[in-house]
Amino acid sequence: MKQFQRLDIHKKIHITAIALLVVLYVASAVILNSFTKARNEHQNERIMAQILTDISQSAAIVEVQTKPGFDAQDKQLLKNVFHQSYFLPGTFPYIVDEKGFIINDLFREGQKIRKDIFDAIRSNTQKEGSFNFSEESRNGNIEKTLYFQYFKPYNGYICLSVDTAQINQATNSNKIYLGLIVFLVIFIFYYGLKIILGPISLDIKSLSKTIDTMADGMLPEHLSTNRVDDFGKLIDSTNELIDNLGKTAIFADEIGKNNLLAEYAPASKEDVLGNALVRMRESLLMNQKEETIRKTEGEKQNWVTLGLAKFGEILRQNNNDLTLLSEHVIQHLINYLNANQGGIFALNDEDGQEKALDLVASFAYNRKKHLTKQIMFGEGLVGTCANEKQTIHLKEIPNDYITITSGLGEATPTNLLIVPLTLEDSVFGVIEIASFSEFQPHEIEFVEKLSHSIASTLSSVKINIRTTYLLEQSQQQREEMAAQEEEMRQNMEEMQATQEEMQRKTAELQAVNTAIDEALLQGELEVDGSVINLNQNFLNILGLGRDEIMDRTIFSLAPATTSREIKSLWNSVSSGNSEKGVFHFNSTDGDDRFLMLSFSPAFDEMGSFIKVIVLGQDVTETKNLEQKAKKQAQEIEKNIEKIEEEQEIAKIRQKEIDAMLLALNQNVIVSEMTGEGRITFINQKNVDTLGDTPDKIVGKYHRDLDFTAKNNPEAYKLFWNNLMNGVSQERIFSLKVGSETKWIREEYTPVPDENGSIFKIITLGFDVTAEKVFEQEVEELKKEAAKRKDR
Repeated sequence: MKQFQRLDIHKKIHITAIALLVVLYVASAVILNSFTKARNEHQNERIMAQILTDISQSAAIVEVQTKPGFDAQDKQLLKNVFHQSYFLPGTFPYIVDEKGFIINDLFREGQKIRKDIFDAIRSNTQKEGSFNFSEESRNGNIEKTLYFQYFKPYNGYICLSVDTAQINQATNSNKIYLGLIVFLVIFIFYYGLKIILGPISLDIKSLSKTIDTMADGMLPEHLSTNRVDDFGKLIDSTNELIDNLGKTAIFADEIGKNNLLAEYAPASKEDVLGNALVRMRESLLMNQKEETIRKTEGEKQNWVTLGLAKFGEILRQNNNDLTLLSEHVIQHLINYLNANQGGIFALNDEDGQEKALDLVASFAYNRKKHLTKQIMFGEGLVGTCANEKQTIHLKEIPNDYITITSGLGEATPTNLLIVPLTLEDSVFGVIEIASFSEFQPHEIEFVEKLSHSIASTLSSVKINIRTTYLLEQSQQQREEMAAQEEEMRQNMEEMQATQEEMQRKTAELQAVNTAIDEALLQGELEVDGSVINLNQNFLNILGLGRDEIMDRTIFSLAPATTSREIKSLWNSVSSGNSEKGVFHFNSTDGDDRFLMLSFSPAFDEMGSFIKVIVLGQDVTETKNLEQKAKKQAQEIEKNIEKIEEEQEIAKIRQKEIDAMLLALNQNVIVSEMTGEGRITFINQKNVDTLGDTPDKIVGKYHRDLDFTAKNNPEAYKLFWNNLMNGVSQERIFSLKVGSETKWIREEYTPVPDENGSIFKIITLGFDVTAEKVFEQEVEELKKEAAKRKDR
């Protein structure tokens, strides 16, 4: 101490200065270390909080433009925000959802965060902050710091994980650098430290306060300074940063208000946040434009769809009246298109006339117009449209084209749309619509689509009208036929004329002829007896082919005796009388055949005798029974004289059989039914034979009346399936008519339509009661004769 006092003042100053420098340096080092560490930690917290806040703001801006929650659209719009490094290279933000899964991360998408880390995040009541944690790696455990902030729209946390060692490394480098600066500043500028650092300290304090304010997410006031040095440039840069953040905030608010056209320019080409916001705005503008286009197209499509549905309901109404339907359609179509007038032309293609289009409905100025107009195919715009089957759209209409005016002095329409009503390349009419407004493409498309439905409906309506007409005509014919049958029962000559008329009728009556042809013997003869035609049943009986009967007469086909019998009645037939009888024929194989034949003359419209119609039935079996009965009667007469009385009875029975055969040939039971089995017609013979009047039979189903259907369903099912497959069926059955038992033989003939489907079944029935009774009596005679012989 004494030695120090002995030193001169300069040395004391130097020693004091050196001592002071050492003390100051050591103190500064200690203080600087603590201050730097605390400052850096605080600064890091603020920077990280600001980064997370900026990211949250960007996400909030995107969330306003998208659906609630995080989806693919949010991920795409936030790609530039989450796929860039923050604070340190390789440090990328990511989102942890409410279940602990990592989303929107470049490397760990879909992974689940460690449970202890997720528990630490959720345990923070403020829902933001940071904490350190260890993470295993190939080089051992790595200490990291996790910064997080809760983002409510995504119900998750926006996180940043930073390597603590890297932060400390940066801090240590700063310590050495700052320590050297402090040493040099204290050593060199000791005496001027207060003067020099005083203003700088104030500026640093102001700058720090400003940065802290910005770190809290607020925009501070501008810093004022007169400095022109680097520190002054730093303050200017800070003020510029404040301005840029203010512009960015205003721009973000405008985007949040959906003002996507707000003006904004990034601070520079390297302005990450500014350029990201600009790109986001461009993306939102593009999405908005696309959404507008989609919305417009969707509205047009909905308009077309609703229109088609509306007119579909209209077309289902009044579809039995062409005029009323057309009036409803054109009226609603004019109103739906906001047009002012239009009309529907329907195709007129009646037989023997040139194709034309008739105006069936017109509507103008909210009123129905009663106009009559006919346009030929190829004539004018309407005729051309129908002929070419193409839509015509005119934006300029000739002055004299529109003939309907409003009567109030309004201008005539300037746009014309003519659309053909086509279905499967066939034209059923034309729609003509005039409007003051130009027809839009979707309106034209709508009318073209609707035209097919209108064409289909017009086709159906015309078919229904035609069908109704045919049904009425058919009903009239049915009534006429019923009247003719009634007259036929009273007068045989009128019945013959009715039969000839029925042969020239429709294909339905031809089906009856086909059924008769299958069930009976049928032929046609010239007036001299030459064969014109014999059906296959007749040919099979004779054992001849069709080529073997050419150029032959009925007389040459029969044995001599039979030929004489036929010739004896031929003059009567030529005179216009019908003749019947049982005739003996020989087949080529030598078999005797007995045929019950009816010869009926046919006359033309002038009353001239032109040919003879032959109808018949093979009664060989009955004839054989008759001959057998005669032989048995002769044997009984030779052996037993007492049976003469029984022989007389047999002769009487024979006469009854002959009468029965004659009645069978003259009267056939006829009925008709649909392919479903509903009975549509029974003749008078059916009524006379079976006792039930038409009102009890017609309209009912065969299965509801048939005995087999009720008592043996399986057999009836097989019987009906055969008919539906086109196979004719034959049945013999008995039934009670009053107190009498009758036997009926029925032949069912299915009639197919042009597609091969069975649409009608014709039944021909024959009363075989006499045969059955005769068989029973013969058996009884045989039994009685046997008993008498035994005695």
